[in-house]
Amino acid sequence: FDKEITRLQANRTAAKWERFQMGELMGQTMGVVGYGDIGQTTARLAKAFRMKVLAYRRTEGHADDGVAKYCAGEEGLDYLLRTSDFVVAAMPGTPATRHFINAERIGKMKPSAVFVNVGRGTCVDEAALCDALKRKAIKGACLDVFEKEPLVAESPLWGLDNVLLSPHNADNTRSYYPSTMERFVELTVNFYLKGRPFPETVDLDQGY
Repeated sequence: FDKEITRLQANRTAAKWERFQMGELMGQTMGVVGYGDIGQTTARLAKAFRMKVLAYRRTEGHADDGVAKYCAGEEGLDYLLRTSDFVVAAMPGTPATRHFINAERIGKMKPSAVFVNVGRGTCVDEAALCDALKRKAIKGACLDVFEKEPLVAESPLWGLDNVLLSPHNADNTRSYYPSTMERFVELTVNFYLKGRPFPETVDLDQGY
C-alpha cells in the first residue's frame, strides 16, 4: 500500500509516466493482534524495516521481548487499534476469537490504517470489514484468509480497489513442504522415538 502498487499498475496500463512521492515503512507503527509464532515473526520483520511494533495477546503475563511493546487488556488493544498504521491479525480460529475484529474494533482504526489478516478468516467480521472498506473508513486491507474459503465469486471483496487478496497461500512457498518434513523427521527422531516431550504441543482445550 505504501508503494501504491495499484496506482503503478493503472499507470502502466495507461502508459502514463507519473512521478509521485511514495511512502515508507520506517517510523510507522505496526500493531500485531495475536502474538504467537506468526505474529512474532511478523514483528521481527517489521522491526527490520525500523517500524515501531505493538503487540496484543489475549493471554496475559508476557514481558516485552525487545521487539514489540505489549498492550495488555482491552485498554491496550484499544490503544493498539487507534495508533497503528498497519493492524495485523495473526490469531488462531477458535470460538473465543470468532469475529474478534468486529465493526466496533474496525471503527477504532485510523482512516489511514491498513488491515492485514494472516491468521484465520473467522476472526474477522467480514461484512463489517467490507462496509468499512467501501466507505473508505480505513485505507485498505491485505487478506490471505476469509470467513468462507474458497472466497465466493459474489463476495464484494473482489471488486474493491483498496483490497489485496491472496487465496490462503501466503505460506505456500517452495521451501514450505521440504522444511516441514525436515521438522517432522527431527521431532520424530529426537523426541518421539526417545520418549521425550515435544517442545511444541497443541492445547486441545484452547484449540491451538
